[in-house]
Amino acid sequence: MEAGITNTIDKILKKSSKKITISNSNIKTHLPRPTLHVPSLTPHIQHLKSLKSQIITLLPHRLLTYSYSISKCITFYNIQDYQKTIEFAKSAIQNNAKSVKAYIYLAKAYHRTGELKLAYENLKKAEKLTSNKHNLLDIYKETGEILQKMKQLNNAYTHLLKALNLAKELHDTEAQGAILNTIGTIYYNKKELDKAFDCYLDSLHLTLDKKTKANIYNNIALIYQEKNKHKKAIKYLQKAIEIAEKEGDIHNLSIYKLNLGYIHTKQKNYKSAIKYLSEGLDGIEKLQDKYHLSIAYKYIAKFHENRKEEDLAKEYYIKSKELIENKT
Repeated sequence: MEAGITNTIDKILKKSSKKITISNSNIKTHLPRPTLHVPSLTPHIQHLKSLKSQIITLLPHRLLTYSYSISKCITFYNIQDYQKTIEFAKSAIQNNAKSVKAYIYLAKAYHRTGELKLAYENLKKAEKLTSNKHNLLDIYKETGEILQKMKQLNNAYTHLLKALNLAKELHDTEAQGAILNTIGTIYYNKKELDKAFDCYLDSLHLTLDKKTKANIYNNIALIYQEKNKHKKAIKYLQKAIEIAEKEGDIHNLSIYKLNLGYIHTKQKNYKSAIKYLSEGLDGIEKLQDKYHLSIAYKYIAKFHENRKEEDLAKEYYIKSKELIENKT
């Protein structure tokens, strides 16, 4: 926008520099020359020059501010400080309203804090601003994950297929693995456990990323617990937890501990159950992840329900339901 204004100002200044001439060829010499009163353009020209100077001065400042904000945004996202990520992503957008990267990181931070509607809305803004295939791959993949959590499974699947096609076209094997992992979760939510398991295995073969592998182990564990194969479920969750601890992935570590606590609840190992549920809940609360906080409350409700503590179970079921209704 500023560049457009600068160009307009240059055109105005160019036109104003031309001399104003009056032809007297048709005026009789014995008549007095008419006096042409032309308003002085000097003040206006000076104002336009000043405005142009201000814009040119402002442009580098805004670019520097944008670069700083987007750099900070990425840094805070990588260390899982999502509130700071949101703050700097918004600052980046203020200085560059067409920043696809800023909208994507804003959406990712909202996603990780359980603000699924806001995450989805910002991804749609990013999608409208880009035709870059790498950006679109990231957008479709993230949108699919969010829609899966919002239980819009068919819509999620459509976005993930778009992402998968782009990942294949771009020869991005790592992305293919991550996308298949999420597609597996869609099958899991549809209770198509064998299809989910196959997706997880394919994903595991494609990815080299340790954090993604840990997430796949977690998902395989959930299938085993659905099939009441609790020993295998615990084995895979312990593998996921071990990787998350080594990688410093506090967010997923907390989620895996919640899942492990839930499995111990089903086995009536209440001492282990409350240990992992408490540790998982503590991590999720610190990260302000409302989506997984609702899951934590549901697991704690199950814990109290199994122990015949009906009032406490009811209290946590209500807390879980309220978070789900407000954030999805």
